[in-house]
Amino acid sequence: MKKTNYEIVQIDEAEVTVDVSLLEKTEEIFFNATDMARPFGKRPTDFWKQTPNVEYLDALITLSGANQDNLVFTRRGKYGGTYFHHTILFRFAEWLKPGFSLVVGEYLKNHLSDERFYHIFCGEKKRKNVYVILCEGAVKIGISGDPFRRFKQIESASGRKIIDKFLSMPLEDAYLFEQRILRHFKDDRLIGEWVTTPFGEVVEYAFTIISNEADLINRILFGVPSQKFKETHGVDNVRDACTAAQLADLEKLQRINTGLIELGMGYHERKDRLTELCKTMEVE
Repeated sequence: MKKTNYEIVQIDEAEVTVDVSLLEKTEEIFFNATDMARPFGKRPTDFWKQTPNVEYLDALITLSGANQDNLVFTRRGKYGGTYFHHTILFRFAEWLKPGFSLVVGEYLKNHLSDERFYHIFCGEKKRKNVYVILCEGAVKIGISGDPFRRFKQIESASGRKIIDKFLSMPLEDAYLFEQRILRHFKDDRLIGEWVTTPFGEVVEYAFTIISNEADLINRILFGVPSQKFKETHGVDNVRDACTAAQLADLEKLQRINTGLIELGMGYHERKDRLTELCKTMEVE
């Protein structure tokens, strides 16, 4: 019978029970999500009522080959509650409170080996993430191979609290994307990598140039780029020419793709997986 080992840890506002039974063998950690959600007046069951979170879990299961019970389970007794695998924690933590994922990230960084941490959350060490963060009064654009540690450094050095963030998948050409974004907003530069451009505007531009996700989904679902689709149907927005069934499929692929991006899956692998998924869907 497997022995269960628990730690009681303080993570910001929450006193959380952590199952570390597999830490030495597979470097996996399970957090008591019920404990974590309690100080915020929320419950894990409410997290799963949001469709994007369910489809994120589906994407994680597809990527890892695990069963749902390997990632989410409930226990009774002294340490009872709903437990989440550490790969779900960042999304759950952000749902609880913006910026809370940074605190969770620091905890995981201290408990997982560098190799395991980079593999799960940051991709290969030669790759880096492009980030956009909103602080009090300004937006910062940058790259890092260890974004969670970098965010803490920025808060400490600037004296500004991070309010919101965008984090790309690990990229081999992260520096080139960073410079392209900075050049695009050069008229709004304050100093260094800080700009006065609205956070949402920077994120939209960064997401567009990095991923070209709109064309990825459109090519998979309709066989043509979004611009060609709009010209053919005489519309300004792809959604305006979709049937109800096509729109449902489009939104499903977009949500799953977002989940796969957050899991660090590269462009070509996502394209292959989404193409296979699309074959199972009926598109009118």
